[in-house]
Amino acid sequence: MSSPAARTESSRKSAALVWIVVTILLVLHFTLAMTSVANKCNTFDEIAHLTAGYSYWTTNDYRLHPENGNLPQRWAALPLLTLSLEFPSTDLDEWSVSDVWMIGHQFFFELGNEIEFVLWQGRAMIALFSVMLGIVVFLLGKRLFGSVGGLLSLVLYTFSPTMLAHSRLVTSDLAAALFFTLSICMLWLLMHKVTFSTVLGAGCAVSGLMLSKMSGILIVPMVVLLLVVRTIWGRPIEIKLVRTWRICGRLRQTSVLLGIAVTQVLIVLLIIWAFYGFRYSAVNETQPSHRQFYRSWASQLNEVGNLRPAVEWAREHRLLPEAYLYGFTEVVSQSQFRRAFLNGEYSVDGWWYFFPFCLVAKTPLSVFLLLGLSAVTLIIGRPPGILYRAMPFLALLVVYWAFALTSHLNIGHRHLLPTYPAMFVLAGGVTMLRRDHRRSIVGLVVVGLLVFIAESFLIWPDYLAYFNAAAGGPKQGYRRLVDSSLDWGQDLPELRRWLEHQGLADQDDTEVYFSYFGTASPTYYRIQANRLPSCWPFDKTVTHDTPLVPMKGGYYCLSATMLQQICTDAFGKWCKQFEREYWSTMEVARRYTLTENDPESRATLIKKVGSDRFERILRRFQALRFGRLCAYLRHRAPDAQVGYSILIYRLSDDEIEAALLQPPVELYEDSEVKGVSRFVNS
Repeated sequence: MSSPAARTESSRKSAALVWIVVTILLVLHFTLAMTSVANKCNTFDEIAHLTAGYSYWTTNDYRLHPENGNLPQRWAALPLLTLSLEFPSTDLDEWSVSDVWMIGHQFFFELGNEIEFVLWQGRAMIALFSVMLGIVVFLLGKRLFGSVGGLLSLVLYTFSPTMLAHSRLVTSDLAAALFFTLSICMLWLLMHKVTFSTVLGAGCAVSGLMLSKMSGILIVPMVVLLLVVRTIWGRPIEIKLVRTWRICGRLRQTSVLLGIAVTQVLIVLLIIWAFYGFRYSAVNETQPSHRQFYRSWASQLNEVGNLRPAVEWAREHRLLPEAYLYGFTEVVSQSQFRRAFLNGEYSVDGWWYFFPFCLVAKTPLSVFLLLGLSAVTLIIGRPPGILYRAMPFLALLVVYWAFALTSHLNIGHRHLLPTYPAMFVLAGGVTMLRRDHRRSIVGLVVVGLLVFIAESFLIWPDYLAYFNAAAGGPKQGYRRLVDSSLDWGQDLPELRRWLEHQGLADQDDTEVYFSYFGTASPTYYRIQANRLPSCWPFDKTVTHDTPLVPMKGGYYCLSATMLQQICTDAFGKWCKQFEREYWSTMEVARRYTLTENDPESRATLIKKVGSDRFERILRRFQALRFGRLCAYLRHRAPDAQVGYSILIYRLSDDEIEAALLQPPVELYEDSEVKGVSRFVNS
């Protein structure tokens, strides 16, 4: 039998070895994240997050993009303060109306800033958040299931395509996942052990959550659920402040918990106000005049429904900073109705099964295997007190999923990110095997992990485009989901390389056509192409001087989101209403084209139709013509894919004629598309 000293030394060596493995995994996670994004341009939202964060530091003004997390935006922009960057003038009209998209476009692409390096710095900061979350996942898994369970949870986190996809992007999603996990666990600990460190730690975690994403309010029902469980179990509360108390009895415990709640609210309010400089107004008075936020307060309040009285009361009494309140109303108003796509269907109301499908389609099947084995293991083994100790993760999953199933905001798998750390921790329960079950399960676990890790390496660097085999893999992703679940505008550099490889780059008379979903600049990345309707927020308005791009045979490069017609005026499947409008507007467009070299005839035509109406008709025609092309292409496989997010079609003149002039291959009654008719007609 070994001596106590020998056992202590062995235990110390084992602990050191475990932490060496943890360090290797986290370094690998950081490396995979940052190398996979090295050749990706900014995704749609990154331009707003990084621009807003930089403006908070440099102008002490909070008018830009207040709905998406003061904390992660500041955090990502922090290293930019060491650089000599040019920022758009605050005398611009775009600044006075809080137009973060136009300000961001100038900041990124028009002022000579080395944007690739700027973006890399911001992304590295979010990757550091991801490393922190990895440590949290390991420690929580270790606390529940020991070192082996913690390591298994960390392996799942390290190689998860979902976590890797968002651990390298300047958005608030990773920060929300970090602080949801920290908050729920710190609050659960605080319900049992009250010390200066647990009170302050929980307060900081919840503050971080509330400053990361407005969905952080879901921590309230999670805490209520935990309080119910806590009250039913009735375990003592240990208080260690000036002296130590052990509180028993439900009445006394309720009093203590109420005191804790009040303290937490005060800490959270204090920290939120601190992040806004203890100033109510979103606008720094030393900055040029402020006409309104990106959308006016009046329009926001008209769209928050029953919450309007509460928001108005909070504004009147200045309960929270103005920018925070505005950001909250922006999220609420935008979540009422939102265009969405799922498996060939369209909606503005959403589907209850949208997020369940996202989970099933974009999570490696090995994770479900390990979760199932963990559940079976824990049910059979019944480790003492395991259900009670796992309650924070169960509460997070139950409440978050209850919200997800009823949400109308069906725009991205990323909104499920806060649920993944909890799942990975719970999957570590598979290591609690009894000896008589190990032989039959260990092999299955090892195979599952190896397949999981292999999938992660195979999808590199296109983690955002990951779909598992059951969903058809990444090549079929554009048929399942779009927007931030697949195509967030990230692949312009890869498209440039593809065009160079095909000998199609830098041609004046190009046969390339391009429709882009994103906020990066195709011009900056030297994409020379005929421009089709796209989703550039800074796109110029069509006028009677804008030439119509003739559609001929060539290479058609379409972002997956544009192919599925999510953000054009021809939203949804091609229907009879669109078909009628297409032919009627085509006649005006035809006459417009015929007068190209006859300014007098063109002026007469415009005067006859009316200048404003003429421009609306031209804009509508271009959208419908593109919509009819997309309806044709949706029934044809692409000839190539760039990063799985940009689809390439090599079309002949005959195919273009078939798409634009022959009977449409896709024609639906308006009412057959869920919610679209009501949305279009409203």
